[in-house]
Amino acid sequence: MASNAASITNATGTAWSAWDAWLISQGARDLPHAEIAKLALVWVHELGITTHAANGKAFNDGWWAQTIAIEFRQQHGLRQNGQLSGGDHAVSASRKVVGSLDELREMWLAVVSGRDEFDGVALAAEPRVRPTEKWRY
Repeated sequence: MASNAASITNATGTAWSAWDAWLISQGARDLPHAEIAKLALVWVHELGITTHAANGKAFNDGWWAQTIAIEFRQQHGLRQNGQLSGGDHAVSASRKVVGSLDELREMWLAVVSGRDEFDGVALAAEPRVRPTEKWRY
């Protein structure tokens, strides 16, 4: 997993090295994730960051405080890449499939047609298909 240090610098307008040094000065190496995120949020507010430094959009301070805490913990060996806050690890994969929403729905229905369970878990109700303008359920 790549470092988020450049994204943090880009979003906050403050170099990652400054974030790192400030968090160290606050004793963050000895704190749990939630406390580091709270510290990051304090400094966001002290710096007066209300907009994304690169694009000028509203700054989601809570989300960025979490990102800063994760980056700090990863860089200091307190959290592994891909590790969740509870200590577990997660991985995901995606695949691009070409087709319209209706074509893709039909392809999915062909794969799952006639199934009454998935991985040993029975369906709670009869499957339904419902299209909207933007989604296919």
